[in-house]
Order: sequence, then structure tokens, then C-alpha cells
Amino acid sequence: MFGVGLVDCGDETPAETHDATTADARDAGADTDIPDVDFDFGSVDTRVDLGPDVEVDVVEPDACEALRTATAVRARSLPGARQLLVQLSDEEGAPLPASFASCLTVADEIGGELPSAWSETDAGPGATLLVARWHSDEVAATRAFIDAFVARRPAEERIAVWAWSDTLLQVVGATTDRARLEQRLDRVFTADDAEPLAVELAAHDAAEGWEQISQDTLRGTRAVVFVAPGLELEARPDLDRDYVIDFWAVEQADIDRAYAFTGDGDAEATAEAISGALDARQEAGLGVLAFCDAGQEIRVELQAGDRTVRRVGLGRPAPEHAEQPCDLTGAIAGPSTDDRAIEITFTPEERAIFDRIADDRDRDTRFTGGLRIVPFSSPAPFAASFRGQTSIRCARKSLSVDLDDGDDRDILPESGTDEFYLVSMCKDDRYVNQLTADRLMQQLGVWHVELGTVSVRIDDVSQGFYLYTEVPDEEVRRDISRVRAVIRRRNDANREPADPRWAHDDLAAAGVRYGDFLEAMRDLSGAELVDALDGAMDLDQYLRWVALMTLLGNGDYIDEVYFVAEESVDRAHRVIDYYTIHGWDPDDIFSDCHHGGANAFRDPNGLLYCTESVLDHLVVGDPAGYARYVDALRAVMESVDVEVFSAEVERTHDEIAAWLEDGEIRAAMVELLEANPEAIELEVAAAEIRTASDALRGAFVARYAELEAGLATLE
Repeated sequence: MFGVGLVDCGDETPAETHDATTADARDAGADTDIPDVDFDFGSVDTRVDLGPDVEVDVVEPDACEALRTATAVRARSLPGARQLLVQLSDEEGAPLPASFASCLTVADEIGGELPSAWSETDAGPGATLLVARWHSDEVAATRAFIDAFVARRPAEERIAVWAWSDTLLQVVGATTDRARLEQRLDRVFTADDAEPLAVELAAHDAAEGWEQISQDTLRGTRAVVFVAPGLELEARPDLDRDYVIDFWAVEQADIDRAYAFTGDGDAEATAEAISGALDARQEAGLGVLAFCDAGQEIRVELQAGDRTVRRVGLGRPAPEHAEQPCDLTGAIAGPSTDDRAIEITFTPEERAIFDRIADDRDRDTRFTGGLRIVPFSSPAPFAASFRGQTSIRCARKSLSVDLDDGDDRDILPESGTDEFYLVSMCKDDRYVNQLTADRLMQQLGVWHVELGTVSVRIDDVSQGFYLYTEVPDEEVRRDISRVRAVIRRRNDANREPADPRWAHDDLAAAGVRYGDFLEAMRDLSGAELVDALDGAMDLDQYLRWVALMTLLGNGDYIDEVYFVAEESVDRAHRVIDYYTIHGWDPDDIFSDCHHGGANAFRDPNGLLYCTESVLDHLVVGDPAGYARYVDALRAVMESVDVEVFSAEVERTHDEIAAWLEDGEIRAAMVELLEANPEAIELEVAAAEIRTASDALRGAFVARYAELEAGLATLE
């Protein structure tokens, strides 16, 4: 159940009461227990049904005495209003049901109560950082706890492991891939007798780093679990982080959220206790608060009766939200993404620049305008450029968009960002290939960013539907902890150098490190080669991607992959770049291998297709590497069989067919009309998409059978 209520700002709660409370709290200074934090705006799906039949679950005033802490989880800007998601706790830190949001009012920093509304919603998956000591006296017990804890957490929860040494060293970056966790721990989580970092410093560094994880979408608990079976914790450090909560597995502690853990014999019980505490927070749900403001930077206080339970600093709202009328009903529900429409407008001067850049097929020069996210947003200022090496020649060009002022906007469910791509799919015949393949990559864990389709209008003229995706080199840094670099591989078979997109230090240095990684593998073979690859990258993830591209008959994918350099350590506990990947742009599936396959590996078993890169030849050109690839191919074919593929094709078909029911959109899809001018009629357009979808499924069935036969010859 969720409740909805509007808080009256009349005489029911005297203003002077809040004035006194605020002044008292402010005078308390550093000794107050009331946290004081700043927020960046993010995005989270908190849509609720505000219809007339909703049941309101209001907590009785006497029961509100139990509410002592409101921990903010997510804050975002909406037209004329703000929305906060909060987790609610009692005096001992135990979670309270989200309906306790009905106990809260919102005041500005001088004590004036703001018009507000409340509701509640379910919490989503969380993200947990394990900060674990690996001293020789503790490492066995610590590892036993990690294994027991990970086994109890939901599959969709991202988990990272940092070693608590004389500094905090990342062993595994945030991931849902449990096999990667286990492989990295087995390899490098070994005894190290360096003096552990002081408790206060370890707690501060971990919390500061972890609060950055998935600020755009996460609506679950960001937890940091400190694992130190040899530590006697006298007091829990003050993390001073609003949306990170800490738990401690330590030798001795008599404080809340700390659990006795003395050795591996206690691992199961302690892991069960902390995992259960996290489950309880998720099951309690999230309170939703919306309140009106003046469209500017503001610091607010969340109050329960005469108690201030949280202070939150909120930055300036998105520029298109400022000075808009406040609609609390809309703000409590959050933005609807059902229509999924983007409207771009230009002044005459801006339109002239846009047209000139389009005519010149210029991908380097940026243009500006206003962008409205339907349904209710006013236009946001933006800058954009055209993108795509071949699609730049299309009438419907793809765009790289950057909204001004950096606030995240909701465009699709679970996607909040200020930078994104709008891909016309003009080179994708009948638009069925790319979306299908992208979502299959998501299923296999080789694609991270959110994607979907949106309609686009420019100066009130439909441009048809586009593929919307977040920007990989931006989003992976939000979703994966301690990323050191993001590198786009180019056609290295033709000696094209890698393209570093972002680096924590220097782009050129990141490119050199990537080159050194490949060079270090050249003189290795057999088990030594495979072991070195496992130490430097998630080899299984990479081979899943190669196997999927082979299964889909992709004729041009050598440069359609990002290598994400995550911090990790080697067996000597030295910091390294550990590479994971993000696949990209698979619009050439079931096509001939480009350049006539001149650079492709020749596989006598027919189990590889258009594998051209330096890394591909190093891996599959070695018998041990080839055997590892065959294992990956079998696993991929088990996960993506004919039934799974057919279901994904139908999902794509239904999504495209729904867009084409709109006559304006059909008229804008010029590639479809060039192929068949009669597709301006709905029945013809629908038949074109049906035929293309069936052909795609048929190509997959044939390819699957070929690979099955090839695998059978190896048995």
C-alpha cells in the first residue's frame, strides 16, 4: 500500500514552533545529531497511482514519536517543486515503514514551512561495498564472511570489494556478476600484513567513494559493510554522508549496526544478520516527499513534530523547472515517461546554424537550441552535435545531446542523465536489428547503459522515432566504482590506435596502458596466456560478447566495444587497470564480414565470425584460449536460444509497430519509405516490420543450427 497526503501550511503548525526548533538545532553546532548534507539531483522511478480510490495509510501522531531519522536516498528537481526519497528509522536505527513519511513536514532554513505532499513507494535494488581487512590473522575469516554475505544478496544488487590495507584498494568494482567477484577474490584477496588504515580514515574514504554510485537511478540502500574480525570498535565513526549507511562486522562492539565477528566460524551467522538488516530496510520501502520552492538553491529541514530529523542542501533546479507553477500532485508522482517524446526547438538564428551544419555533414561543430521532454517540461537549453561515421549521410541524422546545467532529467524509466544519444537507426533496415541486439547484450552483461525508443520532433515537425541511449563513457563511471579510464577500441587490425574517451589521470597515459596490456600478451601461450588474460581483464565477459557477435553474424564489430579500466590489484597487491567491456552499435548483424573478411581469424570449425582484433587473434589463435572461447559460446547459446531470441525480436517488433501507428511518424521514417513508398499506409508499414522481424528470426535459427553442428564436431 502507499499513502498520499497534502500538508496544509496554514495555522495548524505555528511558525514560531519551527523557528525555535531550527534555531536550537543551529545553535547546537557540531554537537548536534542532525546530519547536514548537500545533494546533487538524480533520477529515480517513483511514479505512484494518485487516483481517487487510493488508500491513505497515515501514521497516528502518537506513533510518530518513534521517527528519529530520515535518511535521504534521492533528490530531484521537478517543475516548480522538489522531490525527496527517504528511508525512515527509529532511535536505534531500525527501519520504519515508509508510511511514517506522513509524520514529516518540510521547512526552509529559516523555519518557514513549505507546501508539501507525501507518499510512499517500494525500494529498489541496493548497492553494497564490502571493505574487508586482509591481514594474515583475518584474511580467512574475512573471505568466509564475504562468500556468505554475497550468497545471501539479491542477484540484481551490485557489490564491490575493497581491501582494507594501509589504503583502500579496490579488488572488484561494483558489479552484479558473481562469477567475476569470485574469480577476482580467488586470485588476489590474499594475506597482506601492511598496517590497516585508521578506522576513521577508512570509513570516510569508503563512504565518500561509495556515495557516487548510480546517483541517477539507484533507489535502494547504499551500504558500506566493514569487515574486520580483529577490530574492537569502541564507537562507529561519523561518516557524514547522507545516503550511505554503514554496518560493521568486528571482534567486539556494543553499538547499533555493529555485529560480533571473531572468526570464520561466525561468518554465516554474521553475514545472515547484516544481510537481514539490509533486507529489512528494503522491505520498509521509501517515503516520498514533494514540496514547493522558489526555483533556487535551498536548504530544507525535514521535521517530525518539534524534531528536525534531517537537513538537506539542494542545488539549483534544472533551468526549465525554475519559475514553473508548483504542482504537488505531479511532483509526488514524478515525471511520466509513457509518451517518451522529445521536442527540439530553435530560434531562426539557431535553425540556420543547424541546417548549415547538417548540410555540411559536420560532426565536430556544436549547435544549440531548446529541448522539451514531454509531457510537462518547458524547453531546456542544450548543445548538441551530429554523430555517426556513415549515418551522417542520412536525412535523419543521429545526435549527441548535452543539456545545460548538469541536472539529470528523466527520459526513460530508470534513466536519468543530462547527456545522451539519439540514434536514427537509418542504416538499420526496418529498424529491427540494433534494438534487438542491444537488449541481448544487456541480458548477457556486456551492455550497461539504459536504452529505449522515443519520438523526436524538431520545430514541431516529426522526425520519427529514435533509439535513445545513455553515453557509455559517462554512465559506466556512475555505475562502476573507481573507474580509471574508458577506451573505445578502433580497427587495430588496420593499425588504428585506441581512442581513450576519459581517464582519471591522462588520456594519453590511459592509451599507453591499454597498449601495454596487449603487448604483454604477445609472447605468452597456453595456460600462461590464459592466466595473464584473467589477471588483466574479465576474459569470460569479453568472450561472451565475441560469442554473441558470432551467433548474430555481425559483419563489423571490431570497433564497437568500450574497454573500461577499473581499479584492481595484481597478486602482489599493486594497483592495475583491470578491463571490463561495454558492447556498442551492433547494427551489422547477419551481414557479410567487412573487407571480405581479410583480417578475420580463420576458424576451421566455423565457430567464429569476423573476429579481427589483435586481442581476438591472441586469444583464439591459442589452443587454450580457443577452448575458453568454446566454453563461452556454449554458455551464450544456452542463454540465448531460439526461444529467447524470438521473444526479443517480438518485443522489438511490437515496439516499432506501435510507433508506426502514428501517421506523422510513418511519414518521417524516410528510409522505410525509400524502400517502399507504399509504407506510408499503416497496413503496408506493419507488414514491412513483420516481414523483417520474421526474416531476422529465420536468420538466427539458421545460424544457431550451424553453430550447434560445429560444436557437435568437437565432442
